[in-house]
Amino acid sequence: MQWFAYLIWSAVILCLLGGIVSYIAGRRRAHLPDAPAPGCCGGDRSMELPPSLDAARWQQLVSRCGLNAQGLADTAEQQMAVGVDLLGADPSWLQGKDAAMYPCLTFHNNIAAAADFIEQHWDSERPLRLYAVKPEGVPLDESVYEASVVLCFVQPVTVADQQGWRYFPINVYWEWGYPPEQMQCRQVLYLARCAGCEVVGVETDMDDIYELLEGIAVPDCIDPTAEGVWPASDYALPGQEVMGLTDCHLRVEQLLELVTSKGWNTIKPGAK
Repeated sequence: MQWFAYLIWSAVILCLLGGIVSYIAGRRRAHLPDAPAPGCCGGDRSMELPPSLDAARWQQLVSRCGLNAQGLADTAEQQMAVGVDLLGADPSWLQGKDAAMYPCLTFHNNIAAAADFIEQHWDSERPLRLYAVKPEGVPLDESVYEASVVLCFVQPVTVADQQGWRYFPINVYWEWGYPPEQMQCRQVLYLARCAGCEVVGVETDMDDIYELLEGIAVPDCIDPTAEGVWPASDYALPGQEVMGLTDCHLRVEQLLELVTSKGWNTIKPGAK
């Protein structure tokens, strides 16, 4: 029976050796970095998918900007770059998400910001145009309930040898019956005219005005190929005494000083 005892001891020794080897291998694996999962940010970035782009919204954008999608951009990355960087669309909207078509500017209680925007975007080859949109059939009279103005800058753009338009909606609903807001609007019109921008008056229904106000869409009335329907430039004014808040717009001397600081005081309105 001695051979049986040897067999038992050999099995025990083999089990002990196997346990030691397993323990050492486990310790080594514990100190090795995990392999990156497919698509993880730690993996090969060259394998990441391009940003998604909604084809219908891309077509809607280029059509609204007066461009032809054919030959404009070939890949989703190029289309996203054109749509966001050159045409000013919100990237989330272009991806089909629940977002406004355009991010909006705001000059509410900040007339100097309007002057800075005009100065930064003015280009003699691509002159800015300012559209003043009021409700259709509603006169700009303080006694009229719906009398109001919403503004939108427009600038020509060139994309792949095509000539189109970029829109800059402003999310301020200037109520004409509230003198401080009326004066803000008048001063923005005045700054644009002094800087040499063409100021165009158009009108549309209230639904379109609210969509423009929120950047959801640019109404058809803002058509750079058509003429205005009311003389918006005639409503430009550097300032006057108004009832109510006075710190939401500039005093006349402040606005004229701002115009001078921008070098616009020697420019014939609309002729820069």
